[in-house]
Amino acid sequence: MFVDGEKVYVAFRHGGEVGTASFPATRSPFPSLPLLRGVGNLYAMVRDVYRASALSPETRLNPLEALLATLLTLLLSGGLFAFAFLLPARAVSLLVDRASQPFLWYLGFEFSSLVLLILALRLMALAPWSGRVLQLHGAEHQVAHALERGLPLEEEAVAAMPHLHPRCGTNFLAFSALVAALFYALVLPLPGGHPLFWPLKLLLLPVAVGLGYEAFLLAQRLPSLLRLGYLFQRFTVAPPAPEDREVALAAARQAS
Repeated sequence: MFVDGEKVYVAFRHGGEVGTASFPATRSPFPSLPLLRGVGNLYAMVRDVYRASALSPETRLNPLEALLATLLTLLLSGGLFAFAFLLPARAVSLLVDRASQPFLWYLGFEFSSLVLLILALRLMALAPWSGRVLQLHGAEHQVAHALERGLPLEEEAVAAMPHLHPRCGTNFLAFSALVAALFYALVLPLPGGHPLFWPLKLLLLPVAVGLGYEAFLLAQRLPSLLRLGYLFQRFTVAPPAPEDREVALAAARQAS
């Protein structure tokens, strides 16, 4: 999938053939306002990825399948939410007293939750079904590097490009998670069991995402910060095969 600002270009393999499609890109409602542009760009990215997946015969869901998938996602996310809260909370409570040192407790809680997220990404990357998706992601990155360097959109030139990319959406999500962990620890050191903790956390989520996006933009100019994003990409991107690059090249050639 490639976006040129106006349109989204998609390619997919089905029945041994590579098909292509395109549709108007989602526009961020806040394209240039600091903090708000992060929320707007996240919305546009998620919406375009969902629309692109619906175009592929291999990933398209009928209404019943979509309903079942939504219900299953809600069920699993509820269980993971409880697990992601209870495990870090118990672990941090063994080291820090929540009532007397709320800031340290919440800082430990947020970062231990982040470690749990990294482990979950690692487990997902090991799943058999995820391999092809990760390879296609890497192929998109290789083609993007070739486009940015003015290289021909041919297999030989693209295959020599790195499969990690500084502007990958994974970097955006990684910096959002890191900044959110610190942000919540600073603004929400409430006493143990405070009933407003989760409502306030959800209310402040757009601010945390906006700050994460600003960190993501800053990282484009700081190689040391980019290495942190690349660390996360190793869980969401894999070196592609030639057939993966064929699909990515088909998408990119629509835009050229």
